[in-house]
Amino acid sequence: MGSSAQHSGRRTRRAAPPLRRLPRRGVERRCRARPRRGRLRAQIDLAALFIERSLALTAPGGGVALLVPTKLWRSLAGGGTRALLAREARLLRLEDWSEAPCGFDAAVYPSVIVATPSHRADSRCADRRDEAPAELHLSVRRRSLAVEWSCAPEAICIDASDRASPWLLLPPDVRRALDRVTAHGRALGDGPLGRPTLGVKCGCNDAFVVERGPRDEAMVTVTAGERHGRIEPDLLRPLLRGDALAAWRLPPTTTSIVWTHTPAGVPLAHLPEGAARWLAPWRRQLAARADLRGTRAWWSLFRTEGATSARHRVVWGDFGRRPRAAVIPAGDTTVPLNTCYVLPCPELDDALALAALLNSPLAAAWLNAIAG
Repeated sequence: MGSSAQHSGRRTRRAAPPLRRLPRRGVERRCRARPRRGRLRAQIDLAALFIERSLALTAPGGGVALLVPTKLWRSLAGGGTRALLAREARLLRLEDWSEAPCGFDAAVYPSVIVATPSHRADSRCADRRDEAPAELHLSVRRRSLAVEWSCAPEAICIDASDRASPWLLLPPDVRRALDRVTAHGRALGDGPLGRPTLGVKCGCNDAFVVERGPRDEAMVTVTAGERHGRIEPDLLRPLLRGDALAAWRLPPTTTSIVWTHTPAGVPLAHLPEGAARWLAPWRRQLAARADLRGTRAWWSLFRTEGATSARHRVVWGDFGRRPRAAVIPAGDTTVPLNTCYVLPCPELDDALALAALLNSPLAAAWLNAIAG
């Protein structure tokens, strides 16, 4: 969707990409047919191809005004697009409309970018390359607020030395505050607690996730949809999903995971009768999971280190505008699913301090700034 207009001898292109993803087969076919797509050097997105093509079609001395998703500026996957724009365009204006009142019916968070190609070989572009870099005009629009400022194009990068790094659309005073916090802190993964990991991965939630019912002497009744069964109680552990977490609170739940591993996280040598009967209908699908790599039992789970209950664990959701951290005390067998981040702590005081930091307004502001 696009249009062109003649302005003082220049060609100006205004456009927006189709609001859908490019099917995987379409991506593979285009990459085989046109190797130059490697210029993006990142996960291919339809909007990224749209930006590259728009720049290529713009007449010498012209410009583009594009409406594209803001994820291209914030996500790691958009690094190829950001590097392309730094290399082959001069950014003139960038606007964030992601939280402004809805102006059109689209299921994406929009931004506006205005740029001129800088890779042309004609004399006019050669003259322009000798000019000082253009100042970038930025705007962030919210429901009741609009903030505008200007800066050098490289100043919006989270890492000024890497033009492919995520862009931070922050006014100068806010950016200075964020940089001060960053400069005086230390990455969580570089600290004594180590790097957080994602929770347990099933590869087939339908097989492993059940609702726990009443227990008799030897077995527990479980359900999943319309299916009913009976499983050994030692093979059922409470399940925690990231979207159910609240700050400081683990929600009460009857949802459980069929735990087919030892307390140390090693797959069981043999499944007990009840669990084997429950998982049997899924055997072919479970055996085909890529993570097995042909070396583990077909009933295996993955990333089980996050389920170890020997130490206190801090858990928080992997999405949302706030981390929503809680503490799972040592001895609690709750299993965080892979929609949670998990970080074991040797002492309860360490776990509580980390949860307090993650639940603080400062952490929420900092994470929202860098993750959008």
